[in-house]
Amino acid sequence: MNNILIKIRQKRNRFNDKLKRKLGDLSSTAKLNGILLVMLFYAVMTLIMLVRAFDKNERSIIIKHIEPAPLIDTPIKLEPEKDTLSAEEFK
Repeated sequence: MNNILIKIRQKRNRFNDKLKRKLGDLSSTAKLNGILLVMLFYAVMTLIMLVRAFDKNERSIIIKHIEPAPLIDTPIKLEPEKDTLSAEEFK
């Protein structure tokens, strides 16, 4: 199991290093355009989810609210455990 985890960690680190080198070579305008593109994608997906949440047809997303947990009115009485061996038995 440890061998598999080590191999996965090595592959992840190599991928991260390659990605850092490729992104580091980009110009600042290319980096800015990439960030703006990702933000645009996020904004569009957020709007789609919002519109679908308010849509009234059967394809809309159903949002269910969590019901509150019932409250306990009576206080909980904790009794200490009774020992199986008591000092009186040995007298």
